[in-house]
Amino acid sequence: MPPWHAPASPVCPREPPDALPRAAREERPKASAFTDAATLQRFLDHVWAPPSPRGWWDNIMARPVNADAEATRRRILDSAVKLFSARGLEGATVRDVALGAGVTLATVHHYFGSKDALFEACIAAVYDGLEGMSEELKQLFVTGAPLEEILTRAMAVASGYARKNRTIVRLLVRTSVSTGRVPPRGRVMMETSFLPVVAEALGMLTGRSALEVRLALQTLVFLVTRYAVQDPAELVSVLGLPKGERERAFERLDAHLGQVALALLAPRPDTGS
Repeated sequence: MPPWHAPASPVCPREPPDALPRAAREERPKASAFTDAATLQRFLDHVWAPPSPRGWWDNIMARPVNADAEATRRRILDSAVKLFSARGLEGATVRDVALGAGVTLATVHHYFGSKDALFEACIAAVYDGLEGMSEELKQLFVTGAPLEEILTRAMAVASGYARKNRTIVRLLVRTSVSTGRVPPRGRVMMETSFLPVVAEALGMLTGRSALEVRLALQTLVFLVTRYAVQDPAELVSVLGLPKGERERAFERLDAHLGQVALALLAPRPDTGS
């Protein structure tokens, strides 16, 4: 006989040990309590978590006990960047981010708090990566090498990085197009770190004014980002190359961008460069 069928006692109650007290059971909300769709959706957002490929236990725990926090955060960011770049801030949902990362909805909120905060974290992560590339470019411009060599190499570095990171470039382009502005982190990086160093170096090499150099750099950034988000198959087709000739198309593109950079930043006749 189950123990809860025995006479009541302090040690052996009549009801199952895990049963709620009668008053608590009577106070639990019934399905009819959700009188509108919005209230029901808020309830579901709190209690429902997407299936995890690692098992049902992760659907219960907001954050697994032995989880690698940094790896989990990285997976969430990767998933969010892909979705935000494809759908924008309004079109992507936190639930879809959680599904893409293989974590629960509660885990995403645990690490980032809200969708807006998650989006800002994505932008910050993107610029963390861009700062490394920016430093590499700045070093090229102060090597003292011939201008043609500097510009050819710089455009190859920038174009290659953008192609390798098409998703984050698409996110930045979408954000800039929707707002008409570069995100604050990017504007600070460009105006206080990258542009002053590069514009000064190019001004000395070409004899051009800071205004001319900055406009030329802006034009080159637009070209690199536009080509980066283009479908490689379309580029192959535009260049009239056989299907599948992606690497050859990229080589042609990088050489072309170097020529455009040199045309925009050709030295003034009186500089002797």
